[in-house]
Amino acid sequence: LLTLNNKPLKSFLPQIQGDRTLVRMSPGVYRLDLDPAGLPPDWQAAAESLAVDVIAGSYTSVMIPLIRSYTRSGVITDAQGQAIAGARVEAIQPDRGTRRFSVTNGAGVYYLEGLPQGKYTLQINGKSAGSLQLQESSEAFQELNLQQSSIP
Repeated sequence: LLTLNNKPLKSFLPQIQGDRTLVRMSPGVYRLDLDPAGLPPDWQAAAESLAVDVIAGSYTSVMIPLIRSYTRSGVITDAQGQAIAGARVEAIQPDRGTRRFSVTNGAGVYYLEGLPQGKYTLQINGKSAGSLQLQESSEAFQELNLQQSSIP
């Protein structure tokens, strides 16, 4: 789950005590990276890495804030209800300028994961496909089938 300066945390011989882990370190600044594969389902770290400044003779607490993560998956079909393979599906947050995308498989299935809370515009191959609002009360995983009438 954690690496310090690109080395696994276990190489520093940590002492695990309930809800905390103690690691003896020399004073200095260290890079702490988080492996998202070790996080609980439907959660992601607010930041993927942190700078930790260890001060001599003290404990340095590092809090790792987690935020809800959302996944939307479904099938993209044309106006006749036929699945569209190879379509690019994008969830775009206009206010943040972030984009998440997926390309449909042979059955027209897409999978958008790691979506934080917010408003999204959806596009299929660059054409508008509606909008999406994710908020605290939203389901973490939900099926969302989309239809596009004219995909090039």
